[in-house]
Amino acid sequence: MTDLSAGLSDTALSLEAIRDNLSIIEEGFRNLRMPSTADDGIRTSSVNRDEIFYFSDVIIRVESTLYKVPRHILSEHSHVFRDMFALPSGNQPAEGLSDDNPIVLQGVTSYDFRQLLRVLYARAIVPSALPVSVTNPARSQLSLARQEWSAVLKLSHQWEMSTIHQFAIGKMSSLAMDPTDKLALALKYNIDVWIKPALNDLAKRSRPMTKRDVDLLGLGVVLKIAEVRESIIKCPFSGVLTVGTRQADQLDFGTRIEAVFPEHFPPPQPHTESQNLSPSGSGGDSLSSASLFGFSTQSSNNSITAPSFGFGAPYRNSGR
Repeated sequence: MTDLSAGLSDTALSLEAIRDNLSIIEEGFRNLRMPSTADDGIRTSSVNRDEIFYFSDVIIRVESTLYKVPRHILSEHSHVFRDMFALPSGNQPAEGLSDDNPIVLQGVTSYDFRQLLRVLYARAIVPSALPVSVTNPARSQLSLARQEWSAVLKLSHQWEMSTIHQFAIGKMSSLAMDPTDKLALALKYNIDVWIKPALNDLAKRSRPMTKRDVDLLGLGVVLKIAEVRESIIKCPFSGVLTVGTRQADQLDFGTRIEAVFPEHFPPPQPHTESQNLSPSGSGGDSLSSASLFGFSTQSSNNSITAPSFGFGAPYRNSGR
């Protein structure tokens, strides 16, 4: 009887040990199914390499996508990336050298970042070292939809990529856009050349201002546009006004727009006496009739050089 009790006791202990071992094994399988998350949030089970933009140099993670791209292109176009790449890593492993320790870009969508890379690495931008007159055939081969160009516009503005930003503005200027969308982009990204045309189209629009306009532009801007739209007056030779569908598509509200939106259209600076040029021979520049109209004369042969009116940079973002 004693031997039987001892045997049962040993069996119970063995079963307990087996249960403990099974618990350990089960916990191990749970850890395999759900990898532990690192403190910096890098390791997740859904991170994947981009199918196209994973080929060389620095590894960058945006949302759940890993990109591996040449860092010198990003550095050339943006001091933000140039400064970031120059940061010392100290005693920690340098970021961007492996999938396990990439550079993580916060507040950016993978969709937007991919559109920017399409422009950067399609060789569509003329390198800054080349003269402005040099054109690149790849420019005409880069075809993005409006939403895709909007993503490029957003990130190039955010990371101060002026060349990319101007390139995107030029491409988007040739696309058909709703004036509300165009004005919203212009106000958000300081695209001065779009503001007046978009405002003028909204002032001429037959449809009244809508909730969508308020959502995209804000109530203050919409109220100012309404003020411009209200500025139609009766011509003394055209008779009385009648109630009906608004017909203002032939009107130009440019002058009224400048008055209602003075923050975007400051008046020109008046000419002061201190700007008058000194008489010839007194050490200052001489004032001639040619210089009044923007021409410059050369003393060697008195030839006149035509002025530059800035047509070479039609998309300059003066608000940057």
